[in-house]
Amino acid sequence: MISTDVIVSLGEEDKEWIDSFAKLNGNSLSTQVREWTLQRLEDELEALGLKELTA
Repeated sequence: MISTDVIVSLGEEDKEWIDSFAKLNGNSLSTQVREWTLQRLEDELEALGLKELTA
């Protein structure tokens, strides 16, 4: 899989909060945000009856 960079701007307080949570889960900030984003997208598609698009 080829990786692509995406820039997300966060305030310092939000960054620290997410980073602390990620570390509790053994994740980097980047991994945590990616997992949350993909899970949210899957949930939204499922709610719209478009679950087959996640395959």
